[in-house]
Amino acid sequence: MPLCGPKKHKVWVWVAYDRLGRRVIAFETGCRGRATALKLWAKVRHLGAAIVCTDHYPAYADMVPKERHYTGKDGTQAVEALNSCIRHFLARFPRRSKCYSNSITMVK
Repeated sequence: MPLCGPKKHKVWVWVAYDRLGRRVIAFETGCRGRATALKLWAKVRHLGAAIVCTDHYPAYADMVPKERHYTGKDGTQAVEALNSCIRHFLARFPRRSKCYSNSITMVK
């Protein structure tokens, strides 16, 4: 999670990932709340009857219809692997480091 502006302004990158096609479908940057989740959902809800796999974070339950929603770590391992690669190769996304990004434009 990079920081944008002062250190207290944290920005999360929400990623919609296609496990079968192994590709990022959409992403959204913003806070960790419902508003950013809904922005991402607006980008991917047109995909029809696809199953949405998430962790147990409460914001997902508000946006994804229950009949399409699966929660569990076994469904999120592909996107977690992607997050690990992003942290490894992009200096703007380290974990527990003094390196961070001050520019939302550079994050995008």
